[in-house]
Amino acid sequence: YGDRPVPQVALLYPSESYQRSSPVPYSRSLSMLQGTLYSLLDGQNCVEILMEHHLSGNMSKYPLIIVPECNYLSDSFIAELRQYARNGGRLLVIGAETAGLFREELGIESYTKQAKSQVFFESGGRIGSARTEIADIKLRPDANAYSMFYRGSDFNAPSDMIAASISNSGSGRVAGIYFNAGSCYSEYKTPLLRDFLSEIISELYRDPLVRVSGSQLVHVALNRLNGKTYVNLINVAGEHTNQTAIGYDQVPALENLEVSIRTETKPSAIMLQPEGKKLKFSYKDGISTVKVGRLALHSILEISFRI
Repeated sequence: YGDRPVPQVALLYPSESYQRSSPVPYSRSLSMLQGTLYSLLDGQNCVEILMEHHLSGNMSKYPLIIVPECNYLSDSFIAELRQYARNGGRLLVIGAETAGLFREELGIESYTKQAKSQVFFESGGRIGSARTEIADIKLRPDANAYSMFYRGSDFNAPSDMIAASISNSGSGRVAGIYFNAGSCYSEYKTPLLRDFLSEIISELYRDPLVRVSGSQLVHVALNRLNGKTYVNLINVAGEHTNQTAIGYDQVPALENLEVSIRTETKPSAIMLQPEGKKLKFSYKDGISTVKVGRLALHSILEISFRI
């Protein structure tokens, strides 16, 4: 107890927007936020969920801030996000309506929200699809399209509609995804959508503190306590995102994982907890690399440094 998360990716919980659009008081329908969170975690990002009052005044601590689907943010909060980006921050805006709140920052010249329809997008040389509202936008000459929609599941049928863009803003960068990717991930979960978000995040935030290879079924949380860094590795191979599953009794173990941790100095030791097992690791160019032979449910890499 007493450990603190290491600021990495801040996912905004836009509470004012959700309160305004909730069909009933105290509605718990947050599929858009939940879908965005799952896609980020499945992409092995270290994520904190923060409401406006948590994030305001603390934005500079986070290398990347993500605004999920919403239709309202206060003028003062938008102004603070705008200044965060201009000062070197990275901002990702997701959603057809959300894009309309950040037209200037995204470099949008014209904007029209279109009704829900089937869209096709590309990731990693493959085409995926989803049914969603989209923002039909045109960019100013100083803004850059990152990804385009397709007319079907065929690379020979590109459209002239922009799926995502990345633009400079002061010394920072702002990216937009022009469809409701969070809701789509809840309704039509696919690794293509996960990878689509991951590719854009990699363009904005090239040097995360932790990378895991060997399986996509690992969620990562990063904490510090008493001068030590703790990398939490969580096996999510079970039915954790199945809303109809009341319970499940088997989670297959994951094997032969490789974890890379960016550290300012070479660690004095890396221990696998709770086993208390000292692990061999390599250190090169500020990156410690260690192998985890087996992840059953939840293991922790305890990283110590010489004082």
